[in-house]
Amino acid sequence: MKRSCRVSASVTHGLRLSGFKEFGKISVAVVEALEEEPWKVEEELASAYAERGPAALSDFTRRASFLLVDHAAGEIHAARDPVGLGSLFFADTRQGTTIANDIALLIRPGDKLSVCPKGLIQYLTFQYTPAPFTLLSGVQKLHPGEVRTNRIHDGALVGVQRLSPLRFGSNTLSGRELEDVFGEVYGQLRDSVAGRKVGVLASGGVDSTTNALWLKRVGAEPVLLTASFQDPEFDETPYVRDLSAHLGLSLRTHVVTAQPRGDLARLIGFLAEPICDRALIPTGALLSACGHDLSSIVSGEGGDELWGPPRRWPAHVDLAAPFLTASDLASTYLRASAATSIDDRRHMLSSSLAAEIEEEQDRAAKLLESLMVAAEPQDCFQAVKAAQIGTWLPENVIAKDRAAADVIGARPRFPLAHRLCMQFVAGLSNHEHLRGCSGKELLRSFHRGSVPESVWSKPKHKFKVPPGTWLTQPVAEQVCRRIRDGGTGLDRFFSAHFIDSLAAEASRLDDRLVWGIHTLTEWLDAIKARAGSTIHDETDISHTA
Repeated sequence: MKRSCRVSASVTHGLRLSGFKEFGKISVAVVEALEEEPWKVEEELASAYAERGPAALSDFTRRASFLLVDHAAGEIHAARDPVGLGSLFFADTRQGTTIANDIALLIRPGDKLSVCPKGLIQYLTFQYTPAPFTLLSGVQKLHPGEVRTNRIHDGALVGVQRLSPLRFGSNTLSGRELEDVFGEVYGQLRDSVAGRKVGVLASGGVDSTTNALWLKRVGAEPVLLTASFQDPEFDETPYVRDLSAHLGLSLRTHVVTAQPRGDLARLIGFLAEPICDRALIPTGALLSACGHDLSSIVSGEGGDELWGPPRRWPAHVDLAAPFLTASDLASTYLRASAATSIDDRRHMLSSSLAAEIEEEQDRAAKLLESLMVAAEPQDCFQAVKAAQIGTWLPENVIAKDRAAADVIGARPRFPLAHRLCMQFVAGLSNHEHLRGCSGKELLRSFHRGSVPESVWSKPKHKFKVPPGTWLTQPVAEQVCRRIRDGGTGLDRFFSAHFIDSLAAEASRLDDRLVWGIHTLTEWLDAIKARAGSTIHDETDISHTA
């Protein structure tokens, strides 16, 4: 994550703040803003809060992740935006509470890192860690859309509110057409990047093509960026070349070959939390090679989650059926979308930890159920989409491209997950939603005739990364050594049989899981190196409670 914007608030032994701006008796730190400049949100938030108090928080939670301290009321408010672009972690102890956007700031120098076994099970289930879980014992994180309030003098929790990114059936856009919505979304993006170079991550598919087409329509001239591979099975370059020629936009390509271990470790260090998504590798390599002059990176993430169908959904389940029993649907969705089956987790984990798998499976299903219910879906299709947008979108795909953009110090942009896009999709009738999003027909029909025909026939490569770009025997041996060294307790969590198979035949295992475990061990090293480090920020302030 960006080292330049680390913020924290500690209410242990008094109140200590770092990375905040003061506005009278209010201190504010915006961690991430979805569409606007963070400084603008800070000023408007401070002004609105001074006038309306806590009633102003929900409006700004839809725009940004932030921390706000009300010194007069003796309260600190932490809010995470509904898309989850900004992460906020917290640790509650008998001495009080510490909240930060970098999990390393919750670790004191010299502390031994302890992996949370429940968080590890969730990580292996989802391929990321859904809120409130994290991979560190004693540390939790805010849900997307959550506002959490603590007292300053003792850190006690005052209250928690949650905003659902989607609330189906609420037509807040008053019948606006999709063209009008996209015009505003991409017009805002054009204005916010005026005078600066912008790159569009392009695959030649529907989502990235929508970004390129609309930026061109509103008068922007972005650069198209695509990673290619020597193996044509994984290469999307021909589709992007068609798009580049059609729109008259410049194209930068980079052939991703085997990545040095040092480069992989540096890339993983930019992750707020580990994920098993290997797509981080080509995106990070691409931006490192040809993106250093770009101020913003426009990603198509949000296209699948908001405008498309649910991931890996079993064909025998009727998504058009009325939404009646959330618990059954949540369990079915979890089984269908899980990165690993329960049997695989039992094989990988030690016998003591495997005994907790069923309990954690139930806990995960209840989390998904709560996301479904909060969105007020009309059918199963909408319910499953709500679960996907509340977990997979923020914790995996947004996190991936956010980390890749951080490599070059650029700002990630996700126009297809813009709050106006969320409102538009939520306002569709269940019939329009099912028909328009089952195969992305809404986006396809809207752009047909405006882009190359190859866009509609392009096979999906998004999650396919040649294992040879990173998976080597030395990497597998390094992972095994890190598990066995006992420094983080991982040796107690994985079965000896699995560790042996990882050392002997890593190439035969699911490379997504091997990458996920490799990412976990490298990430632990990275946060340990950052733990307790000083935040160099001229706006650092200190108060005594």
